[in-house]
Amino acid sequence: MSWEVAPILFAISAFEGVRRVEPDDVVLRRGPFGGWRVVSPVRLWRSWHLASVLAPFFLTIVAQSDSDSAATGVDEDATDMRSFAGSIEPILALRVLGALDIVLVVIGIPWAVSSRGSIGLLAVLGCALALSAAIALRSAAISIRQGKSGIGFRKALSFLSPFASPLAAEAALSARARNNPQIAVISDLLGEAEFRAFIRPSVYDVELRGSVIAGSSLEEMALALPKVERTGILKSAGEGCKELERFCPRCAERYSLASTTCAECEGIALRLPTGILPVLAALVFLVGIVPSAQCQPTRHSNKPFRWPLADIARPDSAIDREVRISQDFGLAGPGPTIRIVVSARVTRGEVYVTHWISAAEDSDGVSLEKTLRDGLRSRYGCTSFVTVGNEAVCRVPFARNPNWKRFLARLDSLLATAPPSPAPDPNLICGDGSGWELADRIGTHLRRDASRYCGPGSPERERYEAAMRELVNAINRAAASR
Repeated sequence: MSWEVAPILFAISAFEGVRRVEPDDVVLRRGPFGGWRVVSPVRLWRSWHLASVLAPFFLTIVAQSDSDSAATGVDEDATDMRSFAGSIEPILALRVLGALDIVLVVIGIPWAVSSRGSIGLLAVLGCALALSAAIALRSAAISIRQGKSGIGFRKALSFLSPFASPLAAEAALSARARNNPQIAVISDLLGEAEFRAFIRPSVYDVELRGSVIAGSSLEEMALALPKVERTGILKSAGEGCKELERFCPRCAERYSLASTTCAECEGIALRLPTGILPVLAALVFLVGIVPSAQCQPTRHSNKPFRWPLADIARPDSAIDREVRISQDFGLAGPGPTIRIVVSARVTRGEVYVTHWISAAEDSDGVSLEKTLRDGLRSRYGCTSFVTVGNEAVCRVPFARNPNWKRFLARLDSLLATAPPSPAPDPNLICGDGSGWELADRIGTHLRRDASRYCGPGSPERERYEAAMRELVNAINRAAASR
């Protein structure tokens, strides 16, 4: 045994962080420094995710939806989740013991074997098991104090393993979280400002529609807030906005006065901060005064969108997952491009439609171009196009945003059972037709798939591609719904 075994030991300890995370659950994580934040766990298979990472250096809990949680009300002895998570006893004590244990296992064992042989291995294993026993006993005592002796003893027994003991602090915190409603756990850990930023888009959607979308746990959480609290959350969107800036009432992003709609929230009109005169803002816009550098958008340019889209193979730290489905209509030109982005457990989507631009001397081509553009305006409600090279591009303004989270769940169910695409048959000659190409990036992992013009090649693949076409057509129908 040598240092080559260290990655294997680390992988075994990392496997202990796999959790079952349902769509309505919210994963929160706290690093060695800084506060809590909402994160998107790495999906492994169906509802199984790598949720806990580098425990106990990072604390991770899964705030379960109230339907899955055991909470029937607020436990008066367990409400202050933030203080409990930062407490020296028992959380910090369990984290320190767990950190020593994982260091002994991952680093200590290879070092002891390489320098002391079997005697060193036995010595390090003895120390690791002693630490695990201390962690198990401390966890059992915490469970007894919380009135869950039976469950506590069974859980504490699992911490006798040096690979599982680093998760003891998370287990104690998760047990406390299960005694409270999901909204209480999230708001307490995030703090007021972060919680308002997290829940504001759902509050805005609920207030705009007056109802919630079935199956949307975030909107149900927003509706559960008192009316006065929802009003305060929406009003706080303009806090910190300068006089020569506009802000989005849904996501609170800031823009210059020249911007009118939010690039993140499709079709949402920007607002002026309280105190600025609308007449002055209109005058500044009309005479074309360029705001100073400090008034430029925080994250977006004044352009409505960027085309072509960035290379999906290049990871973006601000995006946890991105799916793109591009469509090809053969000789008729490119079809709609569907883009779904998941960031901080918020799922949003957009659709782009394009048509080719003909040379000015090609009168037939110009006539066809006008026909195509008029058709896109009529079908998708496009009012403006961005010209890039020989393409004219429009980001579809949805009359009503579809449930992108539900579309993504349907896509995941298809991808989970997707049969492999067969190799092209050299004996077949492909004709013109329509098809789709899919690119799905989760973190640094990129998956690609595409339909076959000349037939899918197997009954299983045929059913899969038919289901994918139906899903793509459903999104196209939602984009064309006026």
